[in-house]
Amino acid sequence: MSDDNDHSKVKALEDKIKTLRPQNDDFSEKGAEEKLKRADDANDGIRAGVELVVPAALGCFFGLQLDKWLDTAPLFLIILLLLGISAGFMNVYRITQSLDKPQDKTHDKSQDESGEKSAQKQDDDKK
Repeated sequence: MSDDNDHSKVKALEDKIKTLRPQNDDFSEKGAEEKLKRADDANDGIRAGVELVVPAALGCFFGLQLDKWLDTAPLFLIILLLLGISAGFMNVYRITQSLDKPQDKTHDKSQDESGEKSAQKQDDDKK
């Protein structure tokens, strides 16, 4: 008697899961794509920030070290800081230009960088 009761509960639960599954699958696919897009956008923003700050910080650090070593107070600090800032802005410019280009995510993995098919893929195509 207990087995029949358990079996009916399991069957009822399976039916409930089947009715809810299509709604959740559809939502989860759309939600996963949206989360991936937001993660890519956040990654691009963090990358741009890091590539803007790091060259300026390195220019400041090396400028201070050269000024201490050569006893030329603010000369190398100013020069290398300006170079670091300009390098940072160039990096951010390159990042923003690459974001404007659509990326082909369906690129054929069998092709190498020159666009030619690999020998193995050509052999497979002949078969």
